[in-house]
Amino acid sequence: MSNKLPPYFFKRSLKNSKSFNEEILDILEMIPENSKEGITKYDFHNRRKISYGKIYFNKVYPYIADIAKSEMKINISHKKNISIFENLKDIWFHQYEKNSYFNWHFHDYQYVALYFVELPEEEDTSTVFYDMYKNKTFQLDIKEGDLLLFPSFIPHCSPINKTNKRKTIISFNFDFRIGYSNDF
Repeated sequence: MSNKLPPYFFKRSLKNSKSFNEEILDILEMIPENSKEGITKYDFHNRRKISYGKIYFNKVYPYIADIAKSEMKINISHKKNISIFENLKDIWFHQYEKNSYFNWHFHDYQYVALYFVELPEEEDTSTVFYDMYKNKTFQLDIKEGDLLLFPSFIPHCSPINKTNKRKTIISFNFDFRIGYSNDF
């Protein structure tokens, strides 16, 4: 596991994440059960009816804007109607109970935002990435309440959850662009 982030990977720990996570989990509990091979519960095919989306974006947007400004050197005005997102796409959540997993995959668009709502501490269940240049896998030092942005073309997977505790993530795909938006 690495504390050093690879190029173009960005991480922030959300302030007051415990109460935020509880609020999100209460909403996710009301979403009907939907599972598929490897994943205990998800809502990927119900993307148009996202009840947690606005709460989630209000919380994570300032962190993504900070990454864009301070680390990617994108000049962002702090006016409320300025958006850094183009093609904001496909917000979803996954929950992984014991023996759940998600196979290797990658995404469209420039970036993936991955927020860790629940992450068992007993065993490393954080996302595994594949370095195509070094031909090896790696994991990052991630904990509950962390927001991770990474290039969408990087192959990644969720390893088997061997614990008795649930893992929950919220994710979305997007492209960076500076422009006016009233979408949020």
